[in-house]
Amino acid sequence: MVLAILGQYGMLFFPDAFLAKGKAFYEVMLYAGFFMLALHNATRGLMILLFLLPLFTYRPLLVLLTFLLLSIVFNGVTQKRLLAALNNRFHVGVGVFLFFFLLTSLASPGIKESLSHYFLYYVVSFVLYGVIVFLIQTPGDLKRATLALVLGAFLISLYGIYQYLTLEYTSLKWVDVRSNPLLSKRAFATFENPNSFAQYLVLIIPLAFVLLWQSHSWMLRFRYAVMFGGLCLALVLTFSRGAWLALFLGGSVLALLISRRLFLIGLIAGAIGLNFLPDVVLDRIASIFDAHDSSSTYRFLAWKAAFSMIRDFWLTGIGADSQTFLHVYADYMINDVRVFHFHNIYLHHFVMGGILGISGVIFLFYNSFKRLVQVMFSADGALGYIHLMAKGLFASILALSIAGLTEDVWRQYRVDFAFWAVLALGAATYGFATRGEYADEE
Repeated sequence: MVLAILGQYGMLFFPDAFLAKGKAFYEVMLYAGFFMLALHNATRGLMILLFLLPLFTYRPLLVLLTFLLLSIVFNGVTQKRLLAALNNRFHVGVGVFLFFFLLTSLASPGIKESLSHYFLYYVVSFVLYGVIVFLIQTPGDLKRATLALVLGAFLISLYGIYQYLTLEYTSLKWVDVRSNPLLSKRAFATFENPNSFAQYLVLIIPLAFVLLWQSHSWMLRFRYAVMFGGLCLALVLTFSRGAWLALFLGGSVLALLISRRLFLIGLIAGAIGLNFLPDVVLDRIASIFDAHDSSSTYRFLAWKAAFSMIRDFWLTGIGADSQTFLHVYADYMINDVRVFHFHNIYLHHFVMGGILGISGVIFLFYNSFKRLVQVMFSADGALGYIHLMAKGLFASILALSIAGLTEDVWRQYRVDFAFWAVLALGAATYGFATRGEYADEE
């Protein structure tokens, strides 16, 4: 399994040194090793899966998830453990979200395609969510799962940084040369799109800061600081303005939740740091306020069409399948702005599912925030790691919900899986708090 993982990373950094057929060989090695590990210790298998989220493609991740599910069944499920996993109000938002989008899929004109999409994304994501909640049994497991996510993101960030330094340019559709003449390339790592890579990092960076803040030794602080810095640098190199803004707001909230002094120090450090940023980054920040930027104009025209579609289909939506979307959108398209989604999860889900669609999204976020806030102010702050974790998860989900204003953050499966993994960590955190399990583990 280790050789398979090293081989997969080797294919990223040195593609000419590895045969194309090696990818299938690495997959088989990974499956064999992971299956044995999962049967022996499913929780350790979960940590490997979380670590591999940004590296492997959909098929291997689905196979590994299936192995984890089988290991749970083979090892037996006790009633006590099952009740501990199910007795959790965090699940309410998830259940409502999934139920509403099942209704949307069933009501879609292209019901076969809609149900296929629902199963491949929503149902598989829910299985991942359920497996994580079931297998995280102690606060120590929670910390290790968080570290697995952060470490996986850090290693793929190193590849993103290497990619940025070695590429001469990236696709012109990702760069507006008129608004940003100095910008010729953007890091995207394994995500096919720099905005998707940025959304993934926005989810993970607050959790990396939590690990850094709670560590008790200078050696651990140094390690976590290196990871945190690597993630932040990779995010800068994506040049994703929406993600930058989302992390700034989410990070500001996290700093305020932890300490008002930390928030003030962060503002001062940020103000000073602006003076040392390269011109290409400063130009990209300035373009946020440019109303004539091509990507901004593109989104505004698409959103205008979306509001017209909502006006006509506000009750039931148009359905969840992409063919129906393209067919209906063609009647509302403005200035030949062709889109496959609206670069906004709220408008997109309102168009797809009507009132139920937008209600499912809003309630999912609302319930998650509500339960995490309850953890923050429960038990008078007893043994702070669980409370600190709740703050980090709150900031992570908040940042992604803000990024969702300018991107369809659930469109890329790696980002989607990472989001549901973060939700599962939130459910586990809430479960520990309600059961009074606060023990810290370094």
